[in-house]
Amino acid sequence: MAYGELSADAQAIVDRIRDTIKEGKAKIGESKPGTGWEYCGLELSGEKSRLNQELGTNDFLALECSVLHLVRNGTIDNPTSHMLIIPLNGTVSLSKEEPLQPCHYINETRTIFGENIDIIAVALKKT
Repeated sequence: MAYGELSADAQAIVDRIRDTIKEGKAKIGESKPGTGWEYCGLELSGEKSRLNQELGTNDFLALECSVLHLVRNGTIDNPTSHMLIIPLNGTVSLSKEEPLQPCHYINETRTIFGENIDIIAVALKKT
C-alpha cells in the first residue's frame, strides 16, 4: 500500500475508531494537562491491532498505534524516523502549505497544528 491514501480495509478501521470516540466509548488514558491525552479501552485496543496489521507493508512493519487528542497543536515525536499520521476529527495540518493527507508519512519529529483534534499516530520500522 502506498501511503497518502488508505486502503478500503484500513479506512473502515479508521472509521470505527472515529465512531468509538464520537460515541463516547473510548476511555481517556494518559493525559498531559493543557496538551491532550491518549484514548484507550478494550474496543480501541482491538481496532488498533487490526490497523497495525493492515498498515504493514513489505517495506515497513507497524509497531505501535496511538489514538491521541491534542487540545491545541502538538509535537509528534518520531523515535523510529518513520511514522504515519491519520487525522480523525478536526482540521489538522503540518503547516499552512502542508495539509495532512488521509494517511500522512513523516520521517522526522513534526509539529501538528489544530485545535481540539484527534489523530492516529502509527510508528513504523523499516524491514
